[in-house]
Amino acid sequence: MNFGVSCQRDQKFFESALSKIKKIDYMMRKAGFTKETFIDIEISRNTVSEKEMDRLAILYCVVHMGESLGGVKEPHRWHSIISKEAFDMVKKRRNSSGHDYEHPEKRMDYEDMWTFLTVDCMKIKAMIEEAIKILDDHLHGTEAEMTA
Repeated sequence: MNFGVSCQRDQKFFESALSKIKKIDYMMRKAGFTKETFIDIEISRNTVSEKEMDRLAILYCVVHMGESLGGVKEPHRWHSIISKEAFDMVKKRRNSSGHDYEHPEKRMDYEDMWTFLTVDCMKIKAMIEEAIKILDDHLHGTEAEMTA
């Protein structure tokens, strides 16, 4: 795999995305969300519930995760590790999360988002961890070559 000069930059974007996935997982557990409690939050016109705030915070993290992966230049170089479908999936969820966060009147498919957060994110997490490992190996190999 030819990395060029973007190696360190891509590594930072992958690490940021991984950090957001871990934060989402933590926030989901801390809030005690189940599929039902995540999907069926009653939204009041007058007040915002704690569960609603928790869900909005998670959606905000999805936006940031998408921005991190969106910063990777030439994502096609990574398709053998992080599939094009994974990049597209994150982009789609980033966009729908952003709409929900900024335009709550446009109801998102929370069941789809739940599946993304509980199933797809874990698969994407493994892909990102593999990409980071490859970049670490490459960067450490390059440093060793430079000092030799």
